[in-house]
Amino acid sequence: MSSRLFLPVLALVVFFVGATEFMIAPMLTPIGTAFGASPAAASWLISGYALSYALGAPLIGLIAHRIDWRMLLAVALALLAADGLAVAFAPTLGIAIALRVLGGVAAAALIPAVFA
Repeated sequence: MSSRLFLPVLALVVFFVGATEFMIAPMLTPIGTAFGASPAAASWLISGYALSYALGAPLIGLIAHRIDWRMLLAVALALLAADGLAVAFAPTLGIAIALRVLGGVAAAALIPAVFA
């Protein structure tokens, strides 16, 4: 990748990690309705992501220096993209929450890779 594009791409990665966490906040009521759940139950879509991110980032950061950061970045980006697609087609709220937890772990791997 061109060195001119490198920093903007990494900045976009950091932006998408934050956007992925909170982009569903305004949609919690319709999501809860679609799954037949309350907005409070649907809020676990945000909480699950945030908790797995908060717990995963320090742990992944400890091992990130042992892994090629480019590989970690590529794998984490692919997992986060696949997770976003899978959440869109989740048949139940529980599965959607579990997928968001996995997405939080993928996002937690991105930040150490970006700053490596």
